[in-house]
Amino acid sequence: LLSTDTDNGVNSILESMAMGKAVICSRTKGQVDVIQEGKTGLIVPQGDSKALRDAIQYLWEHPDEAERMGKAGRKYIEENHTLDQFVCSVRTIAEQVIVEHRNS
Repeated sequence: LLSTDTDNGVNSILESMAMGKAVICSRTKGQVDVIQEGKTGLIVPQGDSKALRDAIQYLWEHPDEAERMGKAGRKYIEENHTLDQFVCSVRTIAEQVIVEHRNS
């Protein structure tokens, strides 16, 4: 990922984690809370192709570790990012906007 303050790429990360895959991501301000370093994936410095290559090679050479991270990522998704949780949060925000609009 390019340097950003927002969570660009988060859908791809969450979908990969939901599929039980270890994730490798660039360290950016926008991606600090989804991937848990060493638990659900690996984080590399932004723009560091050697670090990215090393992370890919590490997971390739340690399939048990990649599988462990993938399972942890899947568990994280099941506990924190289900469709029901997403719908509930959108509904809550929409209801707050409606109440604020009525009160203004």
